[in-house]
Amino acid sequence: WKHQTELAAAVLALARDGARYEYDPEVGLRVERALPSGPVNQQVARDTALKAFPPEARLRKVGMIAHKHTLILTFDFPEVATRNFRDVFDQIRMETGWEANPKMTTSQQALSAAVKEVLPVGTRLAKKPSLYVGDKLVTAEVEGFRDEEITEAEAAYVDMTNYTLRLINREQPEGSE
Repeated sequence: WKHQTELAAAVLALARDGARYEYDPEVGLRVERALPSGPVNQQVARDTALKAFPPEARLRKVGMIAHKHTLILTFDFPEVATRNFRDVFDQIRMETGWEANPKMTTSQQALSAAVKEVLPVGTRLAKKPSLYVGDKLVTAEVEGFRDEEITEAEAAYVDMTNYTLRLINREQPEGSE
């Protein structure tokens, strides 16, 4: 019991100091270096997160739980940001002493706007996209779209959002141009 009590005291002291730790069954307790002066202040942590992510990460907002030294990062497409920028999350943690956690809610407004981003020039939406968030699916009727371009646009949408896009090529009525 004495060893476990000492270990618990050491872990609590390290956590209070801004160090991070995890238990690896093969290695035992692994501790990451604490910042010399402890976690940085709120504004520095927020500014560091805002500067760390490139525009393609689509970071919209940085919130925080100050007493837990945790940043809550709001992205348009959090699953994509988590997958593509894991190293940036780690970098923020190491530089600030704050955890950087994504808010796992996808922006419906950004899902709609992203449809226009993947459409080729000369293509237009025939009506507003339909969102099926539970199914991770977006459908849209388009005009002026060549069928061979559909696959490319749909693939670009999945890469950008982690949602499936189904484009429906609406035929122009004859004589309307």
